[in-house]
Amino acid sequence: MARVTSTTRSAASAIAIALLASSCAHLADPFPPSHATQSPLELERVLEARLDSLVSRGFSGAVLVAVGEETVLRKGYGLADRERRIPMTPTSVVPIASVAKQFTAAAILRLEQDGELSVSDPIARFFPDLPDSHAGITIQQLLTHTAGIPTTVVPCSRREAGHVDRDEFVSRAMRADLLFAPGEGHGYSNAGYELLGAVIEIASGMDFETYLKDVLFHPSGMYATGYSTRTWPDGEPMTVGYREDGTRWGTFHELFWGAHGPLWCNRASGALLSTIDDLHGWHAALTGGVVLSPLQVAKLSTPFVPADGQIASAYGYGWEISTTRRGTRMVGHDGSLNRIFEADFRMYVDEDVLIIVVGNSGQLGANDAARELASVVF
Repeated sequence: MARVTSTTRSAASAIAIALLASSCAHLADPFPPSHATQSPLELERVLEARLDSLVSRGFSGAVLVAVGEETVLRKGYGLADRERRIPMTPTSVVPIASVAKQFTAAAILRLEQDGELSVSDPIARFFPDLPDSHAGITIQQLLTHTAGIPTTVVPCSRREAGHVDRDEFVSRAMRADLLFAPGEGHGYSNAGYELLGAVIEIASGMDFETYLKDVLFHPSGMYATGYSTRTWPDGEPMTVGYREDGTRWGTFHELFWGAHGPLWCNRASGALLSTIDDLHGWHAALTGGVVLSPLQVAKLSTPFVPADGQIASAYGYGWEISTTRRGTRMVGHDGSLNRIFEADFRMYVDEDVLIIVVGNSGQLGANDAARELASVVF
């Protein structure tokens, strides 16, 4: 995904969703009718038929589709652990890769809301003794991938990054040559989001996961989202990833856990594990104003900079904002760990449709599955 380019329907919920859609000034009705023309029962039937086809082609994962306030489909497919014959379910804990960036961005905005920082702050406020080339980088630029930080500054493997702690990671990122002057381009950067994770820890005085749990996850009813083993009961089976040839790749903790916990190459950019139920709860909390003010929710999906893509696309704070072929807006993000563990979170905000897919198979990933399901819905 690395790229560089030139530069309840309560009152609170209604305000939040309207602001989430604020980038489209022509939109008069914040709750327009959905373009999903089938009845819920018809849509469920067609979606399940498509998913049966996807499973026959190798898809394994969990899927949630909601139209308005009605959940049309919520189901697991395939196996979370083939060796132990554990089925995939809506409560299966799966790595969500870069879908996690929205939580890092939301945590930054919560800190801003609480007066602990501003997105306009230079990162020099949190990291002393920076080289001149890096000293002027702002939090906003890290959020929007416009800081010039390369996407990788430490190879993301246990062998290379297993003993790199936060301070060492920051030091390496600050020694890395910038791809362009800060603010003068757009280059997708996982390392930039790792730096945001460090900012969150320094500004809050808490470790990254604890802060997210306390201010975002638990208030949203998300008790199966995190990355440390203490998040889940002892013995809770972790979803296993499988390569394209069907061989075992491993669990997240087998692959991306080092001496200091999750590797500092993906801790704040893609280390979280979650369930489709928790992600659905996050959507409700976000649009319902549970953890962020309407103003901060609107910031998340403001299209700040153009991004690559086959359709009109821009990047906000941890979200991509795209224009569909129907002329409507999709706010979402996908993620992939080695094209095996994948996740896709899509909010079709003008049409009131939510699609969430997670998967654990390299044969047919969650991102491809999400695109096919969207073609069925619309």
